[in-house]
Amino acid sequence: MPRTFLVLTATAAVGLLSITAHAQQALPTIGGTASGADSTAARERAASSAIEQQVEYRTSLQRDLAAREQMLRTSEKDLEARKLRLRNTHQELLATAQKVQEQAAKLKAAESAAAAPASDATDAQATEGAAPAEQAPADAVDPSAVKRLSKDLEVQSYEIQVASAQIKRLQQDVDYLRGVIAQMSGARR
Repeated sequence: MPRTFLVLTATAAVGLLSITAHAQQALPTIGGTASGADSTAARERAASSAIEQQVEYRTSLQRDLAAREQMLRTSEKDLEARKLRLRNTHQELLATAQKVQEQAAKLKAAESAAAAPASDATDAQATEGAAPAEQAPADAVDPSAVKRLSKDLEVQSYEIQVASAQIKRLQQDVDYLRGVIAQMSGARR
């Protein structure tokens, strides 16, 4: 909607200026014959007015173009910052995934290590009476830590998806602004 509105407004402004300039030039002849001096003075005023309007219009176009170029530069900087944040989040995600895999491997190893001595301890207790059960290894993994790391991984994956969508929208805005600036630069010539 705003893009179409901008194009229609610019087209209407150019058309209105053109019609106004032609009408002002034609006014002295519409009323009939005027004296030569009045006719010449009226044409000069009309031409002067048309030139002033063109200058004002071009000045406003240049201001608008400068504002859009500034907005484009700001958007490009924002886009680069978001891309950097996305890369950092991606690196964090990879690190978290690696931690989860390491914790899961430790948990699996601890479970298999605990299962083997437990069966041996049960056999030993049955034969020897009341032998003490083996304790869990010191580097045993806490299953809640694995769950927490998995949850962190999910959250970071979601953040990457959101950031990617924002970057895509921002890139579209930057491309649109570049197109508008190119059109305005072409109209300025």
